[in-house]
Amino acid sequence: MRRTAVNTRRIMAVPALWAILATLGVPRMPVDAQPPADPPAEEREFLPVEQAIPLPPGFVERVFRDEQGEHKYVVFLPRGYDADAARRWPVVMYLHGASERGRDGRLPITVGLGPAIAAQPERYPFIAVFPQCEDVDGPARAGWLADRPDARRALKILDQVLREDAADPDRVVLTGWSMGGYGTWSIAAAHPRRFAAIVPVSGGGDPTIVRSLKNVPVWAFHGTRDFAVRADESRKLVQALIDAGGRPRLTLIEGGDHDVWKQVYIRDDLIDWMQRPTPFEQPIVETEPLPPPDWTTLFGQTATVGRPTVDIHAPFIPALRIHNALYLHLGREALEVIEYALPDVVSSQALSGRVDDFTDVTFAEGRQFNITFTGIGYSATLHRVRLQLDDGILTVHLGLRDVTLRIETTYVVGAQHSATAGPIEIVIGHQRPVWLSMAIRPRVQRRKIRLQLQSTRFSIPDDNWYVTAPAWVAVRGFGLTRQRVANGLVQGLYGSKPRIERQIIDAVPRFVETLQQQLDAVGRSEFVAAFWPLPVYRPRLRVWPQALRVDDGQFTLVMGITAAALRADRAPRQPREIEHLGLSIDRLPRPDHLVAGIAPGVIEPLTQMLVDENLARIDIRDVRQPELDVLADPDFWRSIIPAWKDRPPRLIRTELSLQRALRVQDAAVPPPKDATADVPAENESNAAPAASGEHEPDEGGGSTGATGTATPHAGEASFRFVAPSVVLTVFARNDAEAPWTVAAAVDMTLQQPVSIRLLKPSFERRIFRLDWAGPARLTARGRFLHDHTATPLSPQATERVQRQFQRGWQQWTGTGPASQLQIPDLKFGPYSALRIESADWRPPYLRLGFEIPPILLSNTSDQTLRYFTRGPYSDWGGPFELPPGETHRFRIPYPLIYRGETEYGIEEYTLPMGSHSEFRRPRSGGPPRLFQARDESPATQPSQPSEKPSGEGAPTANRPAPRSDHHEARHPLTSHAA
Repeated sequence: MRRTAVNTRRIMAVPALWAILATLGVPRMPVDAQPPADPPAEEREFLPVEQAIPLPPGFVERVFRDEQGEHKYVVFLPRGYDADAARRWPVVMYLHGASERGRDGRLPITVGLGPAIAAQPERYPFIAVFPQCEDVDGPARAGWLADRPDARRALKILDQVLREDAADPDRVVLTGWSMGGYGTWSIAAAHPRRFAAIVPVSGGGDPTIVRSLKNVPVWAFHGTRDFAVRADESRKLVQALIDAGGRPRLTLIEGGDHDVWKQVYIRDDLIDWMQRPTPFEQPIVETEPLPPPDWTTLFGQTATVGRPTVDIHAPFIPALRIHNALYLHLGREALEVIEYALPDVVSSQALSGRVDDFTDVTFAEGRQFNITFTGIGYSATLHRVRLQLDDGILTVHLGLRDVTLRIETTYVVGAQHSATAGPIEIVIGHQRPVWLSMAIRPRVQRRKIRLQLQSTRFSIPDDNWYVTAPAWVAVRGFGLTRQRVANGLVQGLYGSKPRIERQIIDAVPRFVETLQQQLDAVGRSEFVAAFWPLPVYRPRLRVWPQALRVDDGQFTLVMGITAAALRADRAPRQPREIEHLGLSIDRLPRPDHLVAGIAPGVIEPLTQMLVDENLARIDIRDVRQPELDVLADPDFWRSIIPAWKDRPPRLIRTELSLQRALRVQDAAVPPPKDATADVPAENESNAAPAASGEHEPDEGGGSTGATGTATPHAGEASFRFVAPSVVLTVFARNDAEAPWTVAAAVDMTLQQPVSIRLLKPSFERRIFRLDWAGPARLTARGRFLHDHTATPLSPQATERVQRQFQRGWQQWTGTGPASQLQIPDLKFGPYSALRIESADWRPPYLRLGFEIPPILLSNTSDQTLRYFTRGPYSDWGGPFELPPGETHRFRIPYPLIYRGETEYGIEEYTLPMGSHSEFRRPRSGGPPRLFQARDESPATQPSQPSEKPSGEGAPTANRPAPRSDHHEARHPLTSHAA
């Protein structure tokens, strides 16, 4: 009987999936009947596959025909491809993962290599072939194995492409992800001469078969935090190949999960290598860091390193909208950080532009002249920002310096006289900032934030502006001199101050529009996916604003999320709405710092999607846990099912699924009280540092000892996952051609407590973790089917199954936490940041608190450091003295400008928020200088930091730069002056 494909890609996405998510799955299935077929098509409205999965440019749908019928597949033809030309192109065949199985032909291009090519097709100069595995019932790891029909058909499809297209048969690369990674190893080992190279991603297999690949170039990839297919699977295969004399390359993505294809298939070095693969000179096993997530601030600034990322996802078709799913609160402290950061964040393009030409009429010596000013541009430097939030109005005060209006050409036209002049500059705010104030009412409209400009105020002080004489003047007519024209234009512009003020005010709507566009970009970010802490698949979500509140100097935004259809070819025409999940905006707490709240209750509707679509099933053999493998052993079930004692079936398989959605419940632990936030010593850093000698204990989420591990507080907040109906189903048949029938089923309930922990292994690093908190509570009841009659399993037999499952669960939970995520600082420009310092569970939200990170200055030399400090808008304070072995700590909402007196002379740097600097002797010798400290020591012991120089023998590689130009800074220490 035909069944829906198992969504193993999502089942394999995060650590807890085989159990919690592995228990997610089929609709309620009676034990005395066959699993239900999908509802008739006329009862459910789905998008046509052509609409759900459109073919991107360059992708072509093909059909392969054999004795079994027609089989759809897709081919990508690169730019410049000409089938009739003499050029022959390299070929890459991609084997998809388990969730893309089916017969539609298009699902294989929605994950992995397909979306990577679709995002930037010009980067991929090869033919790509996408066959599809049609076996939707078998174990995920076996779908592409070389002896399976789907693998044999894939090779025939490849042969068809090699015959019919302008393809080079000597440059064929085989690659695949997850289930396709297993297939890549297996098919290549069976046919090593067919492929110029292979690229298995997140795969595994039998190490005994790889000897045949010793002469084939192999570049494998795996994530170190892949809990679906462990990285050891790739390590074993690569080591076996090395032992056989091969020279493979294994790249381990540190911190990468099962979906490392997102980083792999966009690598320039891999794309180049696949075009002309060459053997490696020696075996390589390397580890590379995972690129950081796309953290997008409220002002559209993105912290990115390394190669650029692209949106490599299948079409996002909304299937579910959940209201009140998240909230973001910016208290006064967080807004103060933003105020100081904005001058570095707002781009120069936002403060420059052009205004419309304008014409004036004047009279001189009884004559009328028409004056036209053309080519008017403006630019300004943002010196300071102040924010006021009250009664729904956000008032932004911009302190502007050197506001320059440049008039390129001025035309003076009279009856008998005329002149042309230019350019002329009007400079405002050259002595001190001039303030431009705009009152904005933010509101939510159609799931977007809209900024409605209420009023604008701007005036030019008489003593804080000037007009330059025109650079040149040309005149026509008797008696009209260049000097008279120049003087007249300058005097006229001085007299036009109200008009100039109006021109600047008229430019404000354009600035507000730019700011709104940046806010819209936040909704397209991966904010939720990056923070997602729960042990289920990482869903494809989009965030949208639902309600906002601006008052009392604070900003609160409640957001909903939209989840994409689990399968694009079965996307509903209208998404389902979940209206009441979290709290209304008026009931949310309002601390001074930044809080991001996520409602774990979103798990229930998200997993309900899986239940409704029959997608969360997994073959027990795909779990790869020895204690669970017993549940797939025919001998075990022979001792359980009485009818099998004499005549057991030849073939069985065991499936784990969920009949009802997963839920989250409070574990009844009293939530901790809010910690009192530290208060900055002063509004500017011309005062003494807050501490010396020893570091203050960190607050929230546990203290950190010398080992760098977190110790939970008493009464640590936690909740539990509840799987109301976990189903273990045994299918049987006597031969490979017969249909599977249900032989037995055991229905269990599972309750697993989970604790929330925030680890602080060093001064800078923060790791959010969900830990399994004690043993799971499990109950079970079972039945077996004999002669079409359902009979309850005996209590002893049911208890045996329950115990075995419990042992497998404990074996799995003993391998690591439920989920773990390193959370970097939220960056606001190059020097300002907020750092996560607390994580707790206050139903219905899991809350992450971000606070001002301190700036540490340590002295690990044998000399006393004498230095001065100031803030962005203050005078120098000090001098301060830092004795050897001690540390000064500044907790301020802006970067610290430091000036130290050393034997080298005066050194001046900007020390970013959350940075740790140390005064020490260079490794090459010489007097002590200031260096960036290596982030290795525990946060409670900054007086003994490990060291990391920001330059060899010098404090920084960047020599003097003004504060407004930070783009060149690559290290936390940025030199101001030598």
